[in-house]
Amino acid sequence: MLSLEGQPAPALVLDKVVGARATPLASLRGKPVLLYFFAQGCGDCRAQAPSLTRVWQKYKLTDLKLVTATRLYGSVDDKPATPADETARIEKVWSELYAGLDGVPAVIDTESMVRYGVSATPTFVLVDRKGIVRLYTPTRLSEAELSRRIDEVLAEAP
Repeated sequence: MLSLEGQPAPALVLDKVVGARATPLASLRGKPVLLYFFAQGCGDCRAQAPSLTRVWQKYKLTDLKLVTATRLYGSVDDKPATPADETARIEKVWSELYAGLDGVPAVIDTESMVRYGVSATPTFVLVDRKGIVRLYTPTRLSEAELSRRIDEVLAEAP
C-alpha cells in the first residue's frame, strides 16, 4: 500500500473544480490542509459525509483548510456516461450530500488521484503547515480519530 506519510504533499491539478474556487497547495503552506478524496457513487463516501461535515463545522474557523477531490470514472449508476453527464452527477452529489461543506472546493482530476495513489475511496490525507503529509488513510475514519489527528497538527507551532 502506498503511504505518503512523511513526504511532501503532491500538487493538485486545479483545472476543473466544483464548489468553491481551489487554491494551490503551495499557496496554503503555513496552514494545515485536510484532503478528502471521494467518488460520487461510493457508498463509504456517502456514509462518511455526515461526520466529515461535522468535523469541518468544528474546525472551519481555525487555520485548517479543506480540499476535496474526485475524478471521472466514465459511469453514472454503473452505466457508461459522458464526462459532462458525470460532472453533472458530481455537482448534484456535491450540493446534496456535502451541503455542509459550502465554501470547500471539489477538484475533479484523475492525475491528482493518481499522484496521491488513491485506490480506495474515501481516502483522507492530512498535510501539516510545512506541506508534509502526516496522515494517509485509504478508508473511512471515525469523527473522533479524525479530530484527534487534526488537533495534533493544529497544536504545532506555525
